Amino acid sequence: MKRSPNLQNRSFRGQDLTGADFSGANLRGCDFQGAILRGANLQGVELGRSRRQWLILSLAIAIAVLVTGHAVTRLIFSALGQPFLGRFGVLVMVLHVVLMVTGLGSLAWPRSPRLAIGVGSSCSGALLGFFYGGSAFGEALVPASLGAIIGAAIGYGLNRWGANSSGSVALITASVMVSSGAVFLLGTTAIAGITGQHWVGIVFSGLTLGYLLLTWRWSLCLGDRIDTFGGTSFRNADLTDVVFAPSHVGRVTFMGAIEPPMEA
Repeated sequence: MKRSPNLQNRSFRGQDLTGADFSGANLRGCDFQGAILRGANLQGVELGRSRRQWLILSLAIAIAVLVTGHAVTRLIFSALGQPFLGRFGVLVMVLHVVLMVTGLGSLAWPRSPRLAIGVGSSCSGALLGFFYGGSAFGEALVPASLGAIIGAAIGYGLNRWGANSSGSVALITASVMVSSGAVFLLGTTAIAGITGQHWVGIVFSGLTLGYLLLTWRWSLCLGDRIDTFGGTSFRNADLTDVVFAPSHVGRVTFMGAIEPPMEA
């Protein structure tokens, strides 16, 4: 195999690379899943996330923060001070439920991350679909409801079929934002109750603290998913007798590899 110093983001999935000479190459972001690398030379290689992967990760988080933050902020400020009467009252109650259920989803993490992220992604997707679907059609209820259903389905799908994708990172970021919205909404009720010396203030103060904890758990979940995103993957690769002496090691996956030279 011809040596090349820069092989970033290349895919070598399932290839027979027995005895290949990668010495000194930049292998950041490369995918060697299921490849045969028996006796390959990996001296002086660079492993970890590539700049492209860092850019994708940063954009996924930034877009999720902007898009979700805008929707949550607009919905919350529209709901503040509104009575729980009529159709608008029902929508306000649904907003409270969606925000709070999203926060509760973090209770399943880390024991059942798929369940936790599934709940958060579905609820966040539903909220985004509801807001942007309704906004696109003059805040009409039917398009907003259809948008909520489509958004929930997209959120669930990205979680199920793209567990380590940038889309999954974006949706967990959205869950953090939505859960933070629950903290804000509950906190405003708590402040109003305490100011009015009403027992509701005490109850909602407790709920606010509880959702602060749930939001913190979501942030831990996000950190865990960021840690597993991208990098150089040797998943299920045959690394028998590989000469392994990298010059730089970042995010690397050896899960299922035969004779991995180091722990993942």
